[in-house]
Amino acid sequence: MSGGAQSLSRTNRITAVREYGDAVIVGMQNTVLAWTVGTDGTPTRSVVSTENGIDSPLALVETPSGSLLFPWQRGIYMLRQTGRNYVSEKVAPLLRDIWLEEPQWTVGIRDESTKTVRFWFREVDESDPTQTTNGIVFDYVRAQDIGDAVWPSRMGQLADYATEAYVDGVRETLYSVNDAADIWRMGAATSGAWLGTDTTAYIDLPWIGTQARDKVTKWIGISVPYKSTVAIQVHVRYANHPHAFDSASFEQRDSLAASPTIATLSNIIFGGTTKWVQVRLQAATYGFEIFPPISLIAAPTTRPG
Repeated sequence: MSGGAQSLSRTNRITAVREYGDAVIVGMQNTVLAWTVGTDGTPTRSVVSTENGIDSPLALVETPSGSLLFPWQRGIYMLRQTGRNYVSEKVAPLLRDIWLEEPQWTVGIRDESTKTVRFWFREVDESDPTQTTNGIVFDYVRAQDIGDAVWPSRMGQLADYATEAYVDGVRETLYSVNDAADIWRMGAATSGAWLGTDTTAYIDLPWIGTQARDKVTKWIGISVPYKSTVAIQVHVRYANHPHAFDSASFEQRDSLAASPTIATLSNIIFGGTTKWVQVRLQAATYGFEIFPPISLIAAPTTRPG
């Protein structure tokens, strides 16, 4: 397309190429460039960033508002006509184990039915991973409404390749998984045993200490405003010491009814008598959202008279 001063050197390693508006975005390991072609047919190169690159050609996703999302290292970035932003700060702990030896396996797709962008990635394992092991969901509609990144949930339905297609006249997302011969529909129940019969997404809230600072109050639950098209299962796990966080197991304690609009505060009671508790909210099919602030429910501690 170009030569001379507007070309790349032979040592540049291209990691991704995509059209974006009237430009062609070219990603490399640590640089992002753009080419535009003038009315006289002359290509012009411009620098988008020398601070980051683009890791995967399968994970450049454009939203209807014209924002381009892409992964680099352990982060997700957003490119607009007005500039570039790091948008994954809220989910940074979920991205810390991305397998950086072969980041080109990260996959991204825009899911029209849920108005979201979904990313799947491989995580560090004892051996080289051969399949994606985690996924996160970006809500581009709400992100545009509030002017900030919105990551409503993780993905329980994993994909190694995904594409948009029309099924019976309806635009859907189809995906496949390495080592499996099937093609699945995103958000639909599967009949094979490999992924089970339910599709799930969940949010893990931070660990909460049940003892208040004043020593005469005990936190016994939380109040959560939420929005969901399906029922939400409430799972809880307990620990007496932070060292036991990773080995603790979740158990289902409650459920929240479907609420397509933002529901009033729903009380979730922890139960148990341990010093630390963590709540997982889990829903099927299309996921859900919760809305800060999340309030703690307090009760006075009882003392012998």
